[in-house]
Amino acid sequence: MGLFKNSKIYIYIVVAAFALSACAKKDSEFAARKNAAGASYVNDQQAAAADQAAAASGYVTDILKILNPVQASTGALSVTSQIKVNNNTYQVVTTHSKVNAISSTTASFDGANFEVAGICGSDICNPYYLVINITRNGQKIKQTAMKKYFFYTDQNSSQDLIMSLGADEFMTIEAARASLDQAAPGTGN
Repeated sequence: MGLFKNSKIYIYIVVAAFALSACAKKDSEFAARKNAAGASYVNDQQAAAADQAAAASGYVTDILKILNPVQASTGALSVTSQIKVNNNTYQVVTTHSKVNAISSTTASFDGANFEVAGICGSDICNPYYLVINITRNGQKIKQTAMKKYFFYTDQNSSQDLIMSLGADEFMTIEAARASLDQAAPGTGN
């Protein structure tokens, strides 16, 4: 009788272990989607649709990395971002001499125009906002905006965020920044 009772306990333990592992797997399936730089999407479904439409137009794009700001002798900060366009990696640089001022540049990669804007949210550029508008022949393809923290000051500031928008959803740079500031990681759509 004691052996039978002990085997029942072991069976319950094994069943409970399987149930817990199933729950853990299910939770990981709902984890926030991230881009190559590790930022959490704040608009999962909308971003997936924008990515799919851009890919249908021949552009698979992502922000791979945003490097720490580098200070020039003039005091201005330069931020280099690495972006992926199809199978190629490119670098874009924004230079900042004032907090909250928009620094922009344009480039052409793989036949598309990339309007890149950056904003330093403080005198040490933390957080940094990057907005990329991708167009081809005057047609909007995709907008991506990312909020990057370089220098973590507390546990809550380590949440880099990203959003992607389709051709009919482009925002102004200021609106994209405000949207990222109001968003919480992993909120999705």
